[in-house]
Amino acid sequence: GSHDLESNSLCAEFPVWAERLRIDAFARSWFARRPMINTFLSVAEEAAQAAGGLLRSQFGRPLTVDEAHAHDIKLELDKRSQALIESLILSRFPDHAIYGEEGIRGDQNSEYQWVIDPIDGTVNYFYSLPHFAISIALRQSGTIIAGVIYDPMRDELWSVASGGTPTLNGQPIR
Repeated sequence: GSHDLESNSLCAEFPVWAERLRIDAFARSWFARRPMINTFLSVAEEAAQAAGGLLRSQFGRPLTVDEAHAHDIKLELDKRSQALIESLILSRFPDHAIYGEEGIRGDQNSEYQWVIDPIDGTVNYFYSLPHFAISIALRQSGTIIAGVIYDPMRDELWSVASGGTPTLNGQPIR
């Protein structure tokens, strides 16, 4: 009788409650990770701006070419820029891996892997065209969770973290 009706009602409500608990668990885990994602993003921003300062200081000066190909060029400055970025990241997160255009460091099977292009637009940089950037992304278990692009000539810092609002120089992009 009424017991069956009550059981059926609870059974009918179970998926709703299960979904709420699943969402709540996701939200708790997301908010728990959020401060760490913000820390990762801050470090990426700091590293991109430091590399940008280096590139700005060398812009228009004679450059050492390590390799030249039909549509690509490798500069000694690429390596210095990546080394600066690596040192700032790995000093904070020594167990993370680096997957950079100028080489890899650390255990590439690490949960966290930083993907770095130390001079995105090297050919432009070489010809003193002020259209280049520093690009840094962070993968967690293969999924990009944060990214930064810094244009040091325009002092524009584009940033976003997974689930966050993209920003330009700290202001939300509309």
